[in-house]
Amino acid sequence: MNLLSNTYKRIIIFVIAILVGWIIWQVNISLRNPCYSSAFSRCFVLSTTTFLIVYTPFEIYWSIRDLWFDRWTRLSFKYVEVSKLFIEVSDGLLSANIIKKNNLTDSFTKNAIIVIAHGFSDTKETLQYYYLPLVFQGYIVLTYDARGTGKSKKTGKRSDFLRRIDDFKNIIDWVKNQSEFSTLKIYSIGFSIGAITVLCGGIPNKDVEKIIAISSMSYY
Repeated sequence: MNLLSNTYKRIIIFVIAILVGWIIWQVNISLRNPCYSSAFSRCFVLSTTTFLIVYTPFEIYWSIRDLWFDRWTRLSFKYVEVSKLFIEVSDGLLSANIIKKNNLTDSFTKNAIIVIAHGFSDTKETLQYYYLPLVFQGYIVLTYDARGTGKSKKTGKRSDFLRRIDDFKNIIDWVKNQSEFSTLKIYSIGFSIGAITVLCGGIPNKDVEKIIAISSMSYY
């Protein structure tokens, strides 16, 4: 199931607010208020106020929500190479980044790729402050937007936790099938909901050699 974008949501609420305002206008007419003559200003103010009462709370919510999700400043370094791609899952595509140093050498490579799973209200860029130091240490990092978040918003629901686990398994399979990464060890780091994801999807998978679960919501 694809979620509506914020633009479509705004259009829907805008239309609903106009309809409610129009209903208030019609109610005033049914009460025999001269809305098209001497009482036009009063009827217009009532309808406009109704429109704002319906629409404004949603707009405030979406604006604050966007500010919260984009609260982290994006980092970039000239010595880091970022490859953007989409990984296929059961019902769509997940946006992902492969991050590594530009000048990787055998003496500085950790011979491992780390799959990062972010938390419920985050995106793949949110954890840059955590995984970029790992990149500079010689690790290759794969970070992705979970379903319903970031550039994966059109794939499923953010709250579909079981499918998040299946998505993680698909990503591990994708890594194993890439010739570039086939000889690398696979590690995983998860935060919050992402921690549960990597624990549930990684522990049964013999290809995931190390797991770090930060702020997991359950004991394992």
